[in-house]
Amino acid sequence: MFLNLVVMKLILPLILEVFLTGLVYRSMSFAKLGSSVELVHLSVVVTVFLFSAYFSAKVLARIDSREFSFFCPPVQWFVLAKQVFFSLIPCFVFVTIFVVILLIVLRWDISLSFMVVVKVYLIFLSYTFVGASIGLLGWQIFGHETLAALFSLVVWGLLIGSFFSLVPIERYVENLIYFIPVFLHINPLIAVCHVLEHDIFRTPKLYELTPISSYLFAYPKWYLVCGWQVLIGIFCVAIVLCSRLSHRVI
Repeated sequence: MFLNLVVMKLILPLILEVFLTGLVYRSMSFAKLGSSVELVHLSVVVTVFLFSAYFSAKVLARIDSREFSFFCPPVQWFVLAKQVFFSLIPCFVFVTIFVVILLIVLRWDISLSFMVVVKVYLIFLSYTFVGASIGLLGWQIFGHETLAALFSLVVWGLLIGSFFSLVPIERYVENLIYFIPVFLHINPLIAVCHVLEHDIFRTPKLYELTPISSYLFAYPKWYLVCGWQVLIGIFCVAIVLCSRLSHRVI
């Protein structure tokens, strides 16, 4: 019984996370968006985000709304936070294993410093919670964990792909230098690019498709990018809690 629980709750999700990471890596590799090390990091970011959104949405799916509504607000916060945290354990284990592998690789690859690994780990953890927050909002809107995960994918897809909107903007604005920082700050992948010192916009595909590489710009600090994502997550959680409190049974 315990073994079956471990397999279903931990081993199987880990296998699926590795599989999705491989798919994302292959897609990014086909687009030639960077070296193998850089693409693996970016793939892990996308994977933990999607799975955390799905796992958190499943938490709301299992909660009895009528029973939950009888709790006072502090208890609601505690119950929801505790169940979401435990649901994210497969994501925590996945990123921890990945970081441990990176630390082992440090013995042979001097291009990765210990502090780079620490920063990457913090990015993974913060995006895990951000994904969970957006997943909760997705479930609140659609009432299904799969649709919630797809909703999260659409939200992050819009944030990541927002820099493509610079192409039509360029037709009406002579200088994009004041617009570029905005799109860099809201793009979650830029945090990893900053830590790894990877200029993703000067890769062959994005160099042709976006005007960003034609300008001199600096990547925002990784913690600023993470901060904006955390604010988005807090906003999503606030909407979910306000919605549930409004249905509280008096």
